[in-house]
Amino acid sequence: MANIKSNIKSIRKNDKRRVFNKSFKSALKTEIKKFKANPTKEGLAVVYKKADSLASKNIIKANKAKNIKQRMSLFLNKSNATTAEVK
Repeated sequence: MANIKSNIKSIRKNDKRRVFNKSFKSALKTEIKKFKANPTKEGLAVVYKKADSLASKNIIKANKAKNIKQRMSLFLNKSNATTAEVK
């Protein structure tokens, strides 16, 4: 534990931010799970919006948001391709 008053405050502040950011990250993961259960363009738009929002607030890094968006669009394309083959 830190002895300096400013470091104690920093630790307290970082703990609050960690909990706050964790809720946003959890919400993104929930949206991804919903999208994977039912892949649609509307669901993809929701995931895109959520990922971009978190990246703009620096909760996740911009590159991670790009990777998430790319993986979800590939997932949608694969699911559309498999449903087209079945029909």
